[in-house]
Order: sequence, then C-alpha cells, then structure tokens
Amino acid sequence: MQPQAGGESRSHVGRAIDLRASRERGKRRQAGGSRGEASLEVQAVQGDISETKEEINQVKEEISELRNKIKEVEQQTAAQESKVEAARERLRDARNKEEKEEASKDLERLEGKEKQLRDEEKQLRDE
Repeated sequence: MQPQAGGESRSHVGRAIDLRASRERGKRRQAGGSRGEASLEVQAVQGDISETKEEINQVKEEISELRNKIKEVEQQTAAQESKVEAARERLRDARNKEEKEEASKDLERLEGKEKQLRDEEKQLRDE
C-alpha cells in the first residue's frame, strides 16, 4: 500500500489516529521503564514508625472486621434465600393441591352428570 499525501496509508484515511500513545511508549522506552514505573513515586514515611505500624494494624483490624461482617451478611442472605425458596415450594405445593382438589370436584361433578344421563337414558328405554 502506497502512502498518500500527508504520510497516511489508505487504511488510515478517514480515521483519527492518536499519536500520543505511541509517543508516550517511545518516551518510556527511552527512560527504560513502563507506564506504571514512570508514574511511581516513593514518599518518605512522615512521623514515628511505631505510629505508622499502629495505623497499619488498625487498618488490618478494620479490614478483618469488614470481612467478618461480609461473611455474616452473606450467611444471613443465604438463610433468607433458603426461606424464600421454601416458601415458594410451599406455595407451589398449595397451588398443586388446590388444582387437584378442583380437578377432583370437576371429575365428581362430571361423573354425577354422566350417571344422571345414564339413568335418564335407562328411563327413556324403559318407557
């Protein structure tokens, strides 16, 4: 493919090209690092190291408490989901039972009508 006027190949015609990303990569290569390494800054610890360790321990304790709370909430949620599923199952069972009872009543009613029709038919034959 021949470059056209302006140095762009045909595949790039009509598309915006972001040259900043390639320039940044080139700068990082020259600096000998990656994007993350180029932006990493090391700061000295301010204050007493024992205070910093204490703060770190406090944060670790808070994280531990939060993890415990998450586990507790997950257990509560699982228990609630279990209760909901049990209630849904009871509801399905109740609906099935109700449908069976209605079907049984319909069957009894139809059997009664069938018997009545047979009796009427027998009476008509006898007459």
